[in-house]
Amino acid sequence: MTSIGDLPMEVLEDIVLRAMSDRPPRSASLLASVHPTWQRIVEGRVFNTLALRERDSIPTVMEILRRRPWRFDAVRVMIVPVLLPLYPAIEVSNF
Repeated sequence: MTSIGDLPMEVLEDIVLRAMSDRPPRSASLLASVHPTWQRIVEGRVFNTLALRERDSIPTVMEILRRRPWRFDAVRVMIVPVLLPLYPAIEVSNF
């Protein structure tokens, strides 16, 4: 008997990405739980762009990514907030 994991990768990616496009973003975890191959496809899309928050620790995020190399490989864009100190306004006179 043939299993879903026996389908060509291109077919699986098409199925998973179509299913993801028809559902809210939170349902990606449900699709990822169907099969290990589906998990890699979903994570490849989910981890493509990471937007960190102020409270996120970059070393912790990097450790999570390193545990599963395909997650690390999937990251193409990482958005990191930078908080700059407040500087006093420069007084401008007589331009």
